[in-house]
Amino acid sequence: MSKALPHDQPSRFSRDVENLIANLRGVPENRSRARLRPAKSIDELLDRPILHGRRSQHPHRETVIMNHWAEVIGDTQLCHRCRPVRITLDAKLVVSVADPVLRQELQFRRKSMLARLQRLEGCQTLKAVVLMAG
Repeated sequence: MSKALPHDQPSRFSRDVENLIANLRGVPENRSRARLRPAKSIDELLDRPILHGRRSQHPHRETVIMNHWAEVIGDTQLCHRCRPVRITLDAKLVVSVADPVLRQELQFRRKSMLARLQRLEGCQTLKAVVLMAG
């Protein structure tokens, strides 16, 4: 009887040999183009910095918008009845608004809201504010 390999150890055979064994057993071959690499421990992975570059040094746009939401709306009474939902791929901020009257009010303020948003760090590329019922 052959000794079974533990699951945490990589296979000791080349891919060609593994595919030959798979054919003999009647199971599908591994047709992946990925390279076979030895497994790494969690410690090795966590020692490396996860994020490199600008994004790790600056806060995300969503966080900046949430922290300055009352300033963006311009009225502390209104900011609790609406909230930013997401930023679309085409750089539009989608805002959920509680009622139609408030939505109409914010419709008039969209340009000034966008101007305030574009002054925030990392939000210069936003193109529009879209209001939706919610």
